[in-house]
Amino acid sequence: MTTLNVSLPDSLRQFVEEHVERGGFSTTSEYIRHLIREARNIEAATRLEQLMLDGLQSGPAEPLEAAEWNALRLRVAEKQAGYRVESQRPDSDAEGLVPGREPG
Repeated sequence: MTTLNVSLPDSLRQFVEEHVERGGFSTTSEYIRHLIREARNIEAATRLEQLMLDGLQSGPAEPLEAAEWNALRLRVAEKQAGYRVESQRPDSDAEGLVPGREPG
């Protein structure tokens, strides 16, 4: 784990120490890590909300055919696993994950 030193005025240090004690944190570092994680989660939620709003404002939805859903599922699986997903045929439900192969 990396160390990060932060200079705080006395009033902020007192604020942090009070929150460490009240929040049940064992150390100041634990409290600061908690705050950073919270900030990261808020940022991710804000980004997701914006993506959802963009989707809602993009116009009316169009239905997808089964083959289009399968292609989308394959792309997601490739991104998540770092694998290339191969299908028997474009409209097939049968697919195989091939480790180490680049998508494309």
